[in-house]
Amino acid sequence: MNKLHKKINEFLGLSKNFDIKFALQYINNRHTLGHEKFSVYVQNYLETYFSEVISYYENGRVNLYSIKKYKNLDGNVVWCCWWQGEKEMPTVVKMCVNQMRTVCSRIPEVTFVLISKENYKEYIELPDFLMEKLESGKITLTAFSDVLRQCLLSVYGGAWIDSTVLCTSEEGIKQLFQTPHFSIKIEHNKINKGSEGQVVTGGRWASFFLNNLGTDAFSFIRDCLLYYWERQDYNMNFYMQNYCIKIAVDKNIGDVGEIVKKQPIFCNHVYFIEECFKNGKNPSLKQDTFFYKLSYKIFDDNQISQLKEYLIKENIIGEGL
Repeated sequence: MNKLHKKINEFLGLSKNFDIKFALQYINNRHTLGHEKFSVYVQNYLETYFSEVISYYENGRVNLYSIKKYKNLDGNVVWCCWWQGEKEMPTVVKMCVNQMRTVCSRIPEVTFVLISKENYKEYIELPDFLMEKLESGKITLTAFSDVLRQCLLSVYGGAWIDSTVLCTSEEGIKQLFQTPHFSIKIEHNKINKGSEGQVVTGGRWASFFLNNLGTDAFSFIRDCLLYYWERQDYNMNFYMQNYCIKIAVDKNIGDVGEIVKKQPIFCNHVYFIEECFKNGKNPSLKQDTFFYKLSYKIFDDNQISQLKEYLIKENIIGEGL
């Protein structure tokens, strides 16, 4: 019944915001085409939908939407966000955020910023329509976070690292800002073909980990997302941000296509700790990986304790973290 309810809600959302014909076709394609063919279908649709934004940038213009910033920060900023604030963080999030803050504090040229509902206005002014839709529940907090990160990266630069990413070494942060890393990049054979998100990225980037190298691509991605949410009240696809990044990469907006192509493999085992727990194995780290994606939704208290004990033993985190 739960799956049926999801399909009904999806149909109602799509038909209300687009039309019944599109809703039926979209849902049918999502359940029959498979991730690879479906991702092509979605991207083709979005390229048509965002044609005005694409044309704007291809004609040499930028910043279809104007975003105001309020701080003077250099490019070596690590952005992280937990909208509800630190007091409301689940254990996994608190561990990851505290560790990221600690690692960044050891590198003088790097600034760590945790964004929340209480402080975002100190850094950026977001469009009224976006905030109104967040308050009314028309845009989910996850989809809002996608827009927020692109707004911050487009006007400040720096790197966005999700609050569920565990940083195990200063070397990871140093490499991020010293070499041209756009994002996490994994070997093709490590792609989870069962994940639409990873099929879209092809393992070439991860939206939970993005570094602005001074390219206009982030303004383009931001403008696509704002263009969408100014007109729509329903998120047609959970991976909208990744599709917008892929359009930017495929069209080489801000030379991001060339950057992604040239970037070496970075943090090839980013999902390894999760894989250990899923397969009933003890957690362990890989020498070539400094960042690990975790999830506060799938780790139970025993697993968290086990992971903490391992990280303390390896001198990755302190006992009080």
